[in-house]
Amino acid sequence: MGVPLTPTGLRARLADGVRFRPEPFGMLAYVARRDHFYALDQPHAALLDRLSSDRPPSSGWCDVAPEDRAAVRRLAAIGVVATDPPTRLRTAAFLPYEDALPLLDKATRSAEADERAFAYALLVRCAARDGDLEALIGAWRRYRELMAALAEELAEDLPPG
Repeated sequence: MGVPLTPTGLRARLADGVRFRPEPFGMLAYVARRDHFYALDQPHAALLDRLSSDRPPSSGWCDVAPEDRAAVRRLAAIGVVATDPPTRLRTAAFLPYEDALPLLDKATRSAEADERAFAYALLVRCAARDGDLEALIGAWRRYRELMAALAEELAEDLPPG
C-alpha cells in the first residue's frame, strides 16, 4: 500500500454509515451495515469524540495514540470505526488458513481497492505461514485469477485500435 504507516502504525476514522448520539452512560452508536445499535461507555465515547473532531477534513483518518490502540480495535471489531491497515484482516491472517479463508476471501471482493490488495497479500502470507503447500498454491491461484480478470476489464475499457 502506498501510504506510509503512522508512528504507531494505525490510523482510524468513523466507519461509513455509523451514526451516534451522546447519552448519560456514554454514547449510542448505530452501525448501518450491521443494522445494530451499540451502547458505548464513557472512555469509548470520548475516543469517538476525538476521532470525529481530530481528523483532517481531506482524508478523514487520524493517527491512533498508543494508549488508544486496544479501544480502537474493539470499536473496529463491532464496525464502529474503520482502521488503516484493516485490523480485522491483519488479525485473521494469523489464524490457520482454513479458518482465515472465509474472512480474507470476502475482503478480496471488497469494493475498496486498497482492502482487496491488502487482503490478497494477507491471504498469501497466511497460506505461507500455515506451511500447507496446497493452501499456498490455492492462494496464488486466487491472486492469478484476480489479475486475469482485472486485465480483461482493462482491455475492454481501452479504445479499439
